Amino acid sequence: MLRGRGVSIVVPVYNSEETLRELVARLVGALTRHAEPFEIILVNDGSRDGSWLQLEKLADENKPVIAVDLTRNFGQISATMCGIARARYATVVTMDDDLQHPPEEVPKLLAAMATAKYDVVFGAYEGPKGWTWRAAGSRLVNTVYRKAHPHARGIELTSFRALTPEVASAVSQFRTTTPMLNGMILSAAGRIGKVPVRHEPRRTGRTGYRFSSLARLAAQVLFYYSTIPLRAVAACGLTLATLALLAGIGWLIYAAGHNPAHVPWAITCIVLSLLSASILAMLVVIGGYVRRILEEVSGRPQYVVRRVRGGGDAP
Repeated sequence: MLRGRGVSIVVPVYNSEETLRELVARLVGALTRHAEPFEIILVNDGSRDGSWLQLEKLADENKPVIAVDLTRNFGQISATMCGIARARYATVVTMDDDLQHPPEEVPKLLAAMATAKYDVVFGAYEGPKGWTWRAAGSRLVNTVYRKAHPHARGIELTSFRALTPEVASAVSQFRTTTPMLNGMILSAAGRIGKVPVRHEPRRTGRTGYRFSSLARLAAQVLFYYSTIPLRAVAACGLTLATLALLAGIGWLIYAAGHNPAHVPWAITCIVLSLLSASILAMLVVIGGYVRRILEEVSGRPQYVVRRVRGGGDAP
């Protein structure tokens, strides 16, 4: 439950034992200068290295640090949702664990939110973006989000964001088994802002997001937070029906003038092929939505907490 004036920093952690100590030290320094109460919630998402041992030490050494250990790897978004649900302060900031989001940039998000009264502020990365498969996948996901949520046009959606208590509370109440955090935020937020922030190179390891996984994420956004596929299939079906009608009219005109014996059969086959293709496409899209319904009614948990260290060791 969110309460009180202050800032809750939520960081999903996965195989990041080498960066955690520096991350916490820099966050404590930046937030201490901000002169508001704060806490740092680090959610271990089934790391395979020594991240949890490092988190236990950090929670013991730093009073504002709360370490949460999940039973397995549920994914970055689910781990972030766990941290948001546990946040105690009014403003919630989410960020990555690899120091690509500089802790010193957090006050920029907080200042923009306080000045312009935004519901959510995204950190927009400064400098040239370049072209990589991962960057292309990120652009694809951002494009899909903006198509599904027109009020977010012109906003670069990132995992470095600050949320008001109203939006954070709304997000924590979602009970979907396949959470899409930016989609949830955009569904709850009306005033959306952005602020330029530095984006530093990754220190160690490799990102878990590649073009294929980002493409799957874009497909999930389409099916879970928009009706774009249904509208696209409806448009496709209408287009194919129009083509079939035009083909039929063309056949009538041609047959009236030439009366060839095989033209009717050829046109019939073309029309049936078009209609069959449109029906199959519709079944694929409908199947996607049926799968979504099945996942939602299954009651599968978003995450399961094994243990908590720090913050009074609350269950």
